[in-house]
Amino acid sequence: MKHSEAGFTLIEMLCVLVLISLLSGVVIMNIPNPKSPAQIQAEGLTRDLNAMAQEGLISGEVRAFGLTDKQFSFYAYDGEKFIPAGGNNWSDEIRTEFTRNGEKLELPETLAPQIMFEPTSINTPFVLDLSGRKARYEVRSEGDGRVVLVKTE
Repeated sequence: MKHSEAGFTLIEMLCVLVLISLLSGVVIMNIPNPKSPAQIQAEGLTRDLNAMAQEGLISGEVRAFGLTDKQFSFYAYDGEKFIPAGGNNWSDEIRTEFTRNGEKLELPETLAPQIMFEPTSINTPFVLDLSGRKARYEVRSEGDGRVVLVKTE
């Protein structure tokens, strides 16, 4: 009479565990890190400034950007004055530093246009430093109408 054992050997069980561990590791390593509030705000501001510059180029109108240490705003020029065209508050964890034409400036208490975007794809050169807890970002333009985002830390 033959005696047959049904089931898995210890080696087979260990191989399955090793494969599950490797696959779990691959999945965990490919999950993106959550973005910090500073990164989210810097990416959104870069996108919005570029869109505003393009909108001014297409419409043939001057656009502007202004900021304080608490908030920022976009502006459209109607031929006589600048009209606010949206904006937002800075995230609570963000510290801002503003450099225009190579000169570091103190941020004003009230919002007013500070960076002009001409319809000829020329703008005021600037560097806006957004510092969060984990990283620092520069939203910058050399005056060519294009705004770029640079991670500095």
